[in-house]
Amino acid sequence: MMRLVLVLLALSPVCSLAAAQVRPAIRDGGKSLNFTFGGFGGFGLTGTGPTGGVGISYFMSPATAVRVGLQARSHSRTLSWNSPGGAAGSDGSESGLNLGVAVDYLKYVGVATSRVRPYMGAGVGVIMISNKSTPAAATGSTPTETKNAPGGITTPGFFSPGMTFDLHANFGAEFFLFNEISIAGEYALNVINRNSPADMEAITGGTTVATKGNPTTNILGFGAAGATVRIYF
Repeated sequence: MMRLVLVLLALSPVCSLAAAQVRPAIRDGGKSLNFTFGGFGGFGLTGTGPTGGVGISYFMSPATAVRVGLQARSHSRTLSWNSPGGAAGSDGSESGLNLGVAVDYLKYVGVATSRVRPYMGAGVGVIMISNKSTPAAATGSTPTETKNAPGGITTPGFFSPGMTFDLHANFGAEFFLFNEISIAGEYALNVINRNSPADMEAITGGTTVATKGNPTTNILGFGAAGATVRIYF
């Protein structure tokens, strides 16, 4: 135990010196690459994107920045035909695509040289979701292809097909590990969330049956939290 205490005491000045030498690389015209883990706003994608997303920030001044975030996710798989009696059949398939983008204006609080930088902001986001599935079917039968099923497909995260518009507020803080690298925690509060569902289509042979969805609007809903690694250059 005494040896551990001595080691910690020996490292303490080194750690203090390293901390004192961190100077956040914030300047007019500076940029950062942002890698977010955890959300992208009220529709699962905001800021730079809780649920995982990438983005870039441009600093108009050390205290103000514009940020663009992008998230994309795709899925496809084969639904194998299985028959206990050995009857012939064809495999089915399902696929889904999520695309989202958000633009935020951020205002930082405090001095640019501080290692801890709280900030707030506001932004807009749009996400588009689609899906398609065709079940496995016995030979001679006509399977029904379904596009944009409201319940989504079997893989989690692909649901509510259509377009969602999101107006949100951002609250967060970042901490600089090094001059050019920081970590940040952020919460996005939905101000307005407007969802316009895509029409569901059930296609059997040459017959298509369309079902319209009902648009919904939510005001002042809970948003999403996320953690971001930012690399400045």
